[in-house]
Amino acid sequence: MGKESEAIIFYDVDGTLAEPFMAPPHNLLKAIKSLDRAGIKQVLCSGKNKEYLSGLARVLGLSATSDIIAENGGVIFDWKKQNMHKVNRKSSKIAALKPKISKILKNYQYYEEPKDTIATYFIKDLSKLEEVTKQIKEVVAPYSLDVKYYKDGAIDILNDHIHKGLAVDYYLKNINPTEKVYTCGDANNDLEMLTIGTPITFQGATPEVIKLVKERNGHVADKIGPDGLLQAISELVFNKHLDAINHMDFVYRDWGSWEVLSTGKDFKVKKMVVNPGSKLSLQKHQFRSEHWFVFEGRAQIALNGKDVELSTGEDYYIPRGGIHCVANAGESELIIIEVQRGSYLGEDDIIRFK
Repeated sequence: MGKESEAIIFYDVDGTLAEPFMAPPHNLLKAIKSLDRAGIKQVLCSGKNKEYLSGLARVLGLSATSDIIAENGGVIFDWKKQNMHKVNRKSSKIAALKPKISKILKNYQYYEEPKDTIATYFIKDLSKLEEVTKQIKEVVAPYSLDVKYYKDGAIDILNDHIHKGLAVDYYLKNINPTEKVYTCGDANNDLEMLTIGTPITFQGATPEVIKLVKERNGHVADKIGPDGLLQAISELVFNKHLDAINHMDFVYRDWGSWEVLSTGKDFKVKKMVVNPGSKLSLQKHQFRSEHWFVFEGRAQIALNGKDVELSTGEDYYIPRGGIHCVANAGESELIIIEVQRGSYLGEDDIIRFK
């Protein structure tokens, strides 16, 4: 058994981490890299093959772990050590059925994705996806196999007892025992996985997924898709469920968001976006000063009991120890470029006042 780690996150890929065959959005990518720097293990879980997921893990810069779960739970693969665990042995039934499936598919444009434990076909014309799936289901019905199709055109044929949840359970028992576990998904083929640990989803997920996550006291983000995942990660970090705040380069807050643009010795530059009608908490910092430049919008700033309003192009200095807050005084987004200077620039250098 491996050494127990502090926390681990399992991500469905298509629809959760990114749109099909796309990289995650820029800000989510920054958050994923930040979590990795904090030592939080993140495992990709998908119906895609191990080669595709290994490449995606490299693009994401994942180094805290090199494990991925492929083929809807059929394979666990360590892409650094090139070590594979087959949770499911490829069914001889699938191999025997291939000639019959090929006979159906010859009337359509398609390609087969190489897999070790399941069979996957991509249909080019998405309008024909349900039609083809129905024909394949009729052929495999007597063989106790499962057939699933997805909005990206994929059709999977697999043993009916194989799913991502089985692989996640195997992983946690045999490869990386971990108590603090988060599972993230949006579709019905994620349901079994979402019964493990603390489940996370977002608006736009299937009704079955949202129902399950609520029943298990998980987290349903208000935002949609990968942006919703980023919102959920931000809340986990700021509620201290994940020890990563001093590593984060982008987070959503209830008032808007902030993004680290640059860092160096004794300085940090951030972009803050404050939503209309929102404000930051009243606070002070022990080790840093802040210089705010209003890039866009109108800012209502309070410093040590004094109020001042700034417009686009104006700036304001917040000395170390100054009790301050800022509110959006306009009807559109307020964008502030913040320059921090000090001996310690961690996000935990903050004292809040009610």
